Amino acid sequence: MNVVLADQDSKELIVSPILATICDGELDLRTKIDFPTNNQIVNLRVDKMDLARMRKELSLKEKNLSGKLSLEANLENKNYKNPKKIEGEGKAIIREGNIWEIDFLRGLGEFLFIPDFHSIIFEEGYAEFLIKKENIIRIMGIRRNKEPVRRMD
Repeated sequence: MNVVLADQDSKELIVSPILATICDGELDLRTKIDFPTNNQIVNLRVDKMDLARMRKELSLKEKNLSGKLSLEANLENKNYKNPKKIEGEGKAIIREGNIWEIDFLRGLGEFLFIPDFHSIIFEEGYAEFLIKKENIIRIMGIRRNKEPVRRMD
């Protein structure tokens, strides 16, 4: 980890990078805070984090999550002291996964009357997202086997 104060007046803090292993995946976090404006920039990358291991480590035994999560997000906070002000965009990809225990997807499977939806393992699912004014806007798609990606806009 590299922490840099830009000058003696400490007007800027740069933490770049924070590198770690998380649930058998890699984490790369970079952030910069400009103290006079309270502006914060965050770049986050997670590569191949094991959701089954995360489930175990977080004691989510009742959830049936599996797969490898990769995530990229570029975020900005106009007031780093208030995390609700974070805005930005990113994308997430889950490969060889079962994520039907996530409330939104479980509700979708039940709504569409898909039999045994909770046991469907897919090759690749992705979500592009936008965070704005405390809301997450999702653009999602899922692919099973070698079929084309079906978008769920």
